[in-house]
Amino acid sequence: MAPVPYTYNVGSGPDLVQVHLTLALACGIQGTSRTTRFYCSNCPPIPGGVGVNNNNPRATLDVAGEIKLGTNTRPAEAGMVRWNPTTRDFEGFDGSSWLSLTRSNAAPGQWGQVSAANIQENNKLTASDGAGGDSFGWSVSISGDYAIIGAYSDDVGANVDQGSAYIFVRSGTTWTQQAKLTAADGAAFDEFGNSVSISGDYAIIGARADNVGANVDQGSAYIFVRSGTTWTQQAQLTASDGAASDVFGVSVSISGDYTIIGAITDDVGTNVDQGSAYIFVRNGSNWTQQAKLTASDGAASDVFGVSVSISGDYTI
Repeated sequence: MAPVPYTYNVGSGPDLVQVHLTLALACGIQGTSRTTRFYCSNCPPIPGGVGVNNNNPRATLDVAGEIKLGTNTRPAEAGMVRWNPTTRDFEGFDGSSWLSLTRSNAAPGQWGQVSAANIQENNKLTASDGAGGDSFGWSVSISGDYAIIGAYSDDVGANVDQGSAYIFVRSGTTWTQQAKLTAADGAAFDEFGNSVSISGDYAIIGARADNVGANVDQGSAYIFVRSGTTWTQQAQLTASDGAASDVFGVSVSISGDYTIIGAITDDVGTNVDQGSAYIFVRNGSNWTQQAKLTASDGAASDVFGVSVSISGDYTI
C-alpha cells in the first residue's frame, strides 16, 4: 500500500510538531507506534495572544470581563501591579518600591499622579468694569479656549440688575476679556446672565426675570455667535406656551446645534410649579423650538428644570 503524504504548515513558528505514527504491518502482525518531533529553530517569533472569555484575542492579553488584582506573594519585580487592601489602592512596582497608581505622592511624571505642587491657579478673572453687587461669577461655562461668566445683577446704564455676561479667551496661560454681552432689548431686573453656557462659537444666556409682553417674569434666553473676535446676538428664545412667572431661562445648556432651557415654575396642567424644559434646534441662523420636556411622574412644586445639561443626542 502506497504511503499517503501529509503536509503540515508550520507557519513562521517556532512550532513544535508532534506526529504520532502507528505502524500496521501488512502481514497482520500487531503494529508498533512511533513519535517523531519536528521543530523550526530559525523561524521568527509570532507574538502570542491569550484570550479570556474571548476566542479571538486581539492583544497579548485580551480579557472580556473584569480583572481582580490581589496582593502578591512572589518577590516584587519591575512592572508588577497589585491591589493593596491596607491603603485600598492600586500600586505598581518600579523596581525598587511600590508606587500608588491613584494617589498623589509628589513625584512628578508618574502614571496616575498629580502632585499638589503642580496644581495652581491659572488666572483670577474679573470684569473690566466690575462694580459692587454685580454677582460676577454667579454662572460660568467653558469650551475650549473660551469661557463665559454671568453677572446677573450688573446695572447696565440706568437699568438696575439688567445683567450681563463676559467672554474671556485664552492665549497660552493668559485669559483676556474679549467681549461684554448684554441683551439688545434688556431692561431693569431682567437678570440676564443668571445662567450661561458656551459650546464652540455659540453661547446662550438666560434672563429668567425678563418680561415677555404682558407676562411678568416669563423669562427668555439669548443666543450669541462669534465671528473672529466679535460676538453678536443671533436670537432671543421664548417658550411657545410661556406664561407669567415661568422663569424660563433659569437654567441653560448648549451643545452643537441644540440647546435646552429650564422653566422651573411652569404650571403643567393643574400642577403648579411642576416645571418643564424646552429643546431648541438651530438651522442656519434660525433657532426653533423642537420639544417641551416634562417628567412622566411630574407633580406640583417639583421645579423640574432647575438644572439642565445637553450633550450630543442626550439631555438631562
